[in-house]
Amino acid sequence: MKDTRHINVDIHTKWDMDYGNIVYKKNQDVFNIKVSNNFNKWHYIDKLDYLCDLSNWIQHEVDKIHKNIGPEKSSVLISKLGVLKPSERNENVEQ
Repeated sequence: MKDTRHINVDIHTKWDMDYGNIVYKKNQDVFNIKVSNNFNKWHYIDKLDYLCDLSNWIQHEVDKIHKNIGPEKSSVLISKLGVLKPSERNENVEQ
């Protein structure tokens, strides 16, 4: 029996290795990101819920990277390149 409550969602991006950015659409200030399964037609609540879950996963991955590289390198990357901060730094800023 097919599970109709779960769908596969693929996100496709192009990464510019020279500039370290996701590629924009030609002549536009819009990221060239494609999301499968008619994402643009989803109900806004479903979109926001999906993006919230994706954001939580991204923050989890960011936290792992910062933990692996250590606080000194982490601080340099945050201040010089503006990379995402680990959760603990975000919590300290909010307090």
